[in-house]
Amino acid sequence: MPNKILFAGDSLVQGFGVMEEDNWVSLVQKALPNVEIVNIGRNGLLSEQVLEKIQKELEYETYDCVAVLCGANDFIEGYSPEYVSSIYNQILDSIEEKGGKGILLIPPVPSFDTEYPFVSISYYKSLIEYTKKLMEIEKDRGILLEKGFLGDFNLYIDGIHPTEEGHKNIAKLFLEYLEKEQNK
Repeated sequence: MPNKILFAGDSLVQGFGVMEEDNWVSLVQKALPNVEIVNIGRNGLLSEQVLEKIQKELEYETYDCVAVLCGANDFIEGYSPEYVSSIYNQILDSIEEKGGKGILLIPPVPSFDTEYPFVSISYYKSLIEYTKKLMEIEKDRGILLEKGFLGDFNLYIDGIHPTEEGHKNIAKLFLEYLEKEQNK
């Protein structure tokens, strides 16, 4: 089990829409009380900004592993899944250069209800298409969060951001991944 984990990303890491103690990073902390957890997730970050935050953090601190969840904001801005994947490569390279292990968390496919749209319907359609393509590109080297959502709108606040139950699912998938890696 790692001794120190950095969590980096966008609103899905910061925990937009739920109380701090209910976001998935806090739930991981509760499950791993002997592991030092640092969360630098911030709402609205693009994957390139996440890369910059990770690089800056790794200049001053060392981590056994860095968990990264980002990409949806890039899609909203019109960037392609291939672009996000290229940033993922840079992120993983930066982590490995500092002796850590990178863990990618691939965002779940958005689920939308026209009554509560976070963004326009056309954006949701793009997000769905791009997220599915990114999942296909990255399926062998990350945690596919879709396993914890499976299109269930009830696990989202707004079609993009998870409810408390959605955060529990992400924490569970992350902890299962850590356990599986430890048993290799």
